[in-house]
Amino acid sequence: MAEKRARRAVEDAKEQKASEALRRKAGKDMNKIKEELKLKQAQQEAEQKKRDKIEDAKAKAAIKAQIEADKKARNERIAREKAIRDGLPIPGESSASTPPTVAPSQAPTSSGVAGKDYSETRLQIRMSTGGQPYTTTLSSDASLREVAEFLAAQVLTIDVETVSLAQHFPRWVYITLTLSAIGLYAS
Repeated sequence: MAEKRARRAVEDAKEQKASEALRRKAGKDMNKIKEELKLKQAQQEAEQKKRDKIEDAKAKAAIKAQIEADKKARNERIAREKAIRDGLPIPGESSASTPPTVAPSQAPTSSGVAGKDYSETRLQIRMSTGGQPYTTTLSSDASLREVAEFLAAQVLTIDVETVSLAQHFPRWVYITLTLSAIGLYAS
């Protein structure tokens, strides 16, 4: 019996060593699995950060493009309004049906000097179709028909009877007035 107990004690010791080795191996495997899991999570987080960074860059680029488009549209609108104010052809538009524009070379000053004090008026005429402006000096008492006759002499395709003279800002179409009556003074 003592022999059986001794064998059994030896076997129990062997079993304990084997189970201890299995427990240690299982612990090492568990640690290894935990480390691999942490590594995979870190890689996934890094990939997600890259994707987020790319998406942010795309969003910023889209916003910048929108800002540039807005700036361009605003500048075009300002240029168009300025052209209308100054009586110049509108940039980006080529309409042959709009009348030529008569632009005064100098607006009346705030000193109260009337057009009747000037004997001559210098005109710069811009066609709505574009091109170089036509410049002439006429008497302040000259009618708009004389301006139309000058224009017809310069451009052979224009008929004196069909010419209409207009100012873009403020919008005004002139019919039968004298240059001094509409406020076009000498420069």
